[in-house]
Amino acid sequence: MPQPAWTQRRISWMVPDGKRGACRHPGSKSRVKRVTWAFSDADCRRACAQLLLCFAYEYAKLGRFSKCHLQLEPTDSTYPILGHSCFAKTWDGHAAIMAFPPFLSPNPPPRPPSPPPRLPPPPPPPAPPPPPSPPPPS
Repeated sequence: MPQPAWTQRRISWMVPDGKRGACRHPGSKSRVKRVTWAFSDADCRRACAQLLLCFAYEYAKLGRFSKCHLQLEPTDSTYPILGHSCFAKTWDGHAAIMAFPPFLSPNPPPRPPSPPPRLPPPPPPPAPPPPPSPPPPS
């Protein structure tokens, strides 16, 4: 079975700001992610690589447990949390920091139809007839 074109891109991984820690997102806390327990680091990486909309993964070993966060929004830096590691996906050497890599960008939505032309205002009503003239004096 042929592979989709995006899977043929070379994926590699980088630490977003060169520092170990949990993944941080531009301007806010992460709101969109998948959390899985009991994955290995390699399993977590593989899951992110196979998911087109995964921008990065965060792996943590917490005692006997391990946690895998698949980051479904751009990741640009880390914040220090002991035992956590963040790895951002790169496509052919370009960081996946946008909603869609350039080669996957969807077509822009169609433009809405133009409103119908405005009709001219209706003509004014006809003028009332003039009042009858008084009869001539006799």
